[in-house]
Amino acid sequence: LQFKNYVSKLRTKTSDYKRKHAEISDLKSEHAILSRTADILANQWKMLMQKIEENGGRIIEIRNINQDKKSETAKLEIDDVKKLRDIISESNQQMDLKRTAIDALKQSNAELNKQLAVTDATELFDAKKRNYDATEANFESEFREIEESVKSMEDEVVMKKRKIFRAEIEIKIMKTISEKLRQEGLKLVNQIEEEISRVNKEMEVLQRSDQGNGLSVEEATAQVAMWRSLMKIFQLKLQIAEEENT
Repeated sequence: LQFKNYVSKLRTKTSDYKRKHAEISDLKSEHAILSRTADILANQWKMLMQKIEENGGRIIEIRNINQDKKSETAKLEIDDVKKLRDIISESNQQMDLKRTAIDALKQSNAELNKQLAVTDATELFDAKKRNYDATEANFESEFREIEESVKSMEDEVVMKKRKIFRAEIEIKIMKTISEKLRQEGLKLVNQIEEEISRVNKEMEVLQRSDQGNGLSVEEATAQVAMWRSLMKIFQLKLQIAEEENT
């Protein structure tokens, strides 16, 4: 039962390990996507800055031009209508350029904010990844130790099964030998009892006649005692064999 509980806990830990390993794989994929996104944003930022510079979108330059035009407009005479219209038209063009530059800067600022957000997310991911990598390394080490422990226990179980199998065979052999000895012992006991009975009969005959061609009373008594001793020895051996069997 202890071994089954241990194997059950091992399976639970294995499932946790697989789940964490899948999460780490997902995070690695997310990191790769974020890295590619950051590269794309960096390239777009460079292209946007180049376009702003190519279109003269520097705010300092536009502000200087606009201020110069305002100064020039202030010096004009009100009666010079044609020149005034030209200056107004040029001022409108400068205003359009300024709006374009401002929109471009707003867009670039939004892209920069996104890039900064991606950078923060990347740093957070790197911290999580380091944590997960350390956890994974510790878990893999613990998992290897558990695998070795389980393998050792399985080997021990196999050895015990072999010993049990061998012991069962030896018990069967001993039972067979004991049964054979018991059967042979019973035969010997029966023979001894028959011999004792025969000697008793001879003793009765001798006691009635006080003589005969057979054994003397002393010899018959000694022989009966001998057979009875042998019978007790065999009965004791049979009893020991039966106790070992059970």
